[in-house]
Amino acid sequence: MKNKLYAGGRNGKRFPRWLPVFFVLMLQFQALHAQENLKVLQDQWVHFKDAPNALYKHLTGEAYTILEQRDEEIGAISSLAEWKLRQEFIRQKLSKVLGPFPEKNPLNP
Repeated sequence: MKNKLYAGGRNGKRFPRWLPVFFVLMLQFQALHAQENLKVLQDQWVHFKDAPNALYKHLTGEAYTILEQRDEEIGAISSLAEWKLRQEFIRQKLSKVLGPFPEKNPLNP
């Protein structure tokens, strides 16, 4: 007499009849549990939708930050001596970036 709790498998091995039902139920419960909110980038993803203009937006953002700093520095200048210091600072920056200025020559020789 065969036991009704077990089914024949390959090579005569037997496994419980309820085993496939158990696996199906486990998959269903796992699917229900996986319904949690996994949208971790939902709020930030808007910043990355315009890929062709990403570099432009990044560089303009940095430029605006630098311009705001410049406006604050210039707004704090209140005397001629401070203007001269600012002028020398800009001259040094330009020399560092572009190299030394050429010597002055007459415009109409």
